[in-house]
Amino acid sequence: MLALGMLRVLHKNLNYRQKFSWNRLWQAYQRGHHSQLNPDTWEPELLWHLPLTDVQALFFLVKN
Repeated sequence: MLALGMLRVLHKNLNYRQKFSWNRLWQAYQRGHHSQLNPDTWEPELLWHLPLTDVQALFFLVKN
C-alpha cells in the first residue's frame, strides 16, 4: 500500500521524478528488508535516551 502511494506521488510530480533514483530506492528497500525492526514489538519510549545513530545501528538501519 505504501509503495503504491509513493509511486503515485512520483508519477504526479515531474520535478521529483527527474531527480528520482531507482538505485537509491533499491538501497533503501534493501536496508528495510535486512533490518531487525519489528513494529509489533518495538517500544520507542525505551530508546528515547539514545542518539539516533545508536538506534539505527541497533536495528541494522545504518546506510552502507
